[in-house]
Amino acid sequence: MDEKDPYSREEWRAIRKAAVKLAKKYPRMLVACMVVLLTLYKGRRYKHELCTLKWTQVDWDLNKVLLDDTKTGKSKFSIDRLSRWVFRKMWAYKKNRFKNIKSIKSRYVFPSTRKSKRPYIQDIRKTWNKICIAANVRRLEIYMLKHTWGCLALVATNGNMKAVKDEGGWKTWQMVENYAEYNEKQLKKYSEDIAQYLSHAK
Repeated sequence: MDEKDPYSREEWRAIRKAAVKLAKKYPRMLVACMVVLLTLYKGRRYKHELCTLKWTQVDWDLNKVLLDDTKTGKSKFSIDRLSRWVFRKMWAYKKNRFKNIKSIKSRYVFPSTRKSKRPYIQDIRKTWNKICIAANVRRLEIYMLKHTWGCLALVATNGNMKAVKDEGGWKTWQMVENYAEYNEKQLKKYSEDIAQYLSHAK
């Protein structure tokens, strides 16, 4: 975040729209697109927390996803209407792809779509690049979606840092405070832009 700004709310929406559209148009890209969408919706680390996710970690009764092995230890996040849509899509994908077939891949929410050493999807960068092109947004690293979620979540919760910290899975307050500082800087910048515009109004 010191070098590049997270995506704006408008860019977030464009990415979401592009990912959904590509998933529908190109079935082979569906799994990778769904990983991008869940990262977009929940702000979690896509490589170590989402790609490796198993169905046994999804608790439909509690509306929670339990994460046993993360950088910050055990963690969990809530299943909301957006993330629930992703899980339902992947459950339908599982039922269709692994119908009458026993495969270790079926244990994973985002199974590998090709032959690989690991049963879950690992590299979604090609799909991510296509999503950025389709959305006509800056092509930042995928981890910037986590920073984007953090900044937007603070705005959405009216600055509730504890809610953002817990839902985003941060162990300390430092990163959440960074997002708060970033938002404050952006507000000051917009304030100056408005003043500049008004001062030159005819």
